[in-house]
Amino acid sequence: MYLNLNRFDFCPMHLDEAIAAVCGEICLQVHLIVTAATAPVKLEPGHVRDDDHATWIVDGTHFFTLVKAGGRTLAFCHTNRTLFYAKPEFSLGPAAPDGHAFLGQIVRDNDSTVRLLMMDLVLPRVEDPRARGDCLRRCADLFPSACVIQWAGAPDALRRFVAGGLPHAVSGIAALGPPLTLTQEVQ
Repeated sequence: MYLNLNRFDFCPMHLDEAIAAVCGEICLQVHLIVTAATAPVKLEPGHVRDDDHATWIVDGTHFFTLVKAGGRTLAFCHTNRTLFYAKPEFSLGPAAPDGHAFLGQIVRDNDSTVRLLMMDLVLPRVEDPRARGDCLRRCADLFPSACVIQWAGAPDALRRFVAGGLPHAVSGIAALGPPLTLTQEVQ
């Protein structure tokens, strides 16, 4: 387990606070892509192999999927399985094509900045995590400033990166599997 213990006190964000930061009104409209984009996140304990494509999990985080549907951005909260319209500061840009969905985890850094770390492509469905990462990076200009592309790569490099300290607490690293499936390293 990797923890970033520094001079700042870590206070996990409560779900109500996370929703208030990312979401606007509850979305009652169902778009065809919503079912695929709102499947549960599977965060399973296991072993992260040397050849896995991995990233870190923020301690106490909540997962959100941002979905572009009907020209608007929807924010699906995986914790309470509720679909909202995203607030403007978390809305995908106008160039984002309908049918795209991205998984992120919310974080409040030590300086109190709230952002979504965009960690994976959910739709269109691509099985290979590295290919999804390439697509996510190509889409970087579609994200507002409150959303940051999260680094993913070789587990050894990731462990060194996390050990150097981040501006938030980390619960560990996880290998990216099929969309919405992560294997969190067990110590």
